[in-house]
Formats: sequence, C-alpha cells, structure tokens
Amino acid sequence: MARNNGVYQGLYDKVCQRLAESGLSMPVTRDAFKMASEMPPGIFDVAVAAQADNYTFFQVAHMCLLGAVPEERNYAFWRDIFETMPPSQFRTRALRFFLNRCSVFNREARIVNGEEYLES
Repeated sequence: MARNNGVYQGLYDKVCQRLAESGLSMPVTRDAFKMASEMPPGIFDVAVAAQADNYTFFQVAHMCLLGAVPEERNYAFWRDIFETMPPSQFRTRALRFFLNRCSVFNREARIVNGEEYLES
C-alpha cells in the first residue's frame, strides 16, 4: 500500500482543491487520510496510528472501522476529549467506543495491534 502513497496524496490534494473551490474543506487531516489509506479495508491497525494525536487517531479509526469520515456531531461529542485526555487513556476509550458500535460489527471490521489498550 505504501507504493500507492503518492497516488493517495495526489488524490487528497485534488479533493481539497475541489472542496475549496466550493467553499468547503476536507473533513480529515492529510495524516489521517494517509494512515487510513495504508490499511486494508475494514482493518484498523493501532500500530500505524500509534504516534498520532488524539484527533487524528480518532479520524483514522473512524474511517477504517466505519468506512466513512466522522460527521460533525461525532467531533462535537469528542472535541473536549481530544484536547484534554492523555493519549493512552483516549485510545482505550475510543477503541471501546468503536467496538461497541453495531455498524463496526456488521462491517466485520477489526482492530489489530490494540491489545494494550483493550486489556482489563
């Protein structure tokens, strides 16, 4: 997948440009888009997003596990948590949130390399 990185980054730039022409903005960061594009569909590899800030981690998990960018209401709910919760605690809370979503179960999406956040 890393081989296609340039293609995905070019696509990201093109979409950003088109959205800007319409007075809109891309709903996810470049880093989140890049990380999500490195994973197979329906798989969220926590190790790939391990160094991301809480905001980006959430975006990547959302795209990988739910197959869509987060909606504004998701950001509204999580906004204070992104900014105040320590990363380790945030990852545990976010991963448990996604695991409890029926849509993640129905998509047969999986979280890999997240054991340290899901134990206990």
